[in-house]
Amino acid sequence: MKTNMINDTRDIGRRYMDNDPCYASMTTLTNAMKAQRLLSLNAIPSNVIKNQDLDSKRGCAYRITFSCGQERNVRAIFEKEGVKVKGWNGQGI
Repeated sequence: MKTNMINDTRDIGRRYMDNDPCYASMTTLTNAMKAQRLLSLNAIPSNVIKNQDLDSKRGCAYRITFSCGQERNVRAIFEKEGVKVKGWNGQGI
């Protein structure tokens, strides 16, 4: 019996690989640290970094990075906990 090569948890046209770094842009360090704590409580490794590019000129001062394989989980956690995200992976900022 042949198995389907596409896993139900993946999008067919996905532009990122699961291990690639994804990020959420946030306007405050406090919000970024809250987000990192929530991800840690859910066993999702992450890092908070200060933006060094054009995003900071638009008001996004920090990014929280995580594995793209966890993006759906991260979005769900942030939505449930009310974490304000300015943009995802450079979109929406």
